Amino acid sequence: VTPEVGLAAAVREAGGGLVTSAERLGETLRDLLADPAAADEMGRKGAAAATERFGWDTLAAEMEAAYSKLERRA
Repeated sequence: VTPEVGLAAAVREAGGGLVTSAERLGETLRDLLADPAAADEMGRKGAAAATERFGWDTLAAEMEAAYSKLERRA
């Protein structure tokens, strides 16, 4: 992703991908394709981070907290 993408910091933090400029995209992809082990590791880390942040358990807990907050206001 590029630094302008909203989840760029999360991608970098999780190690689940690369953050690069549009000008360096080709070079970055070439380097990644040359290291399949690194690409595989990033894929696993990215999938885990996505599940943790956007998985059903996380979303359900967030919705439950939001509804509980609304219920307390009523």
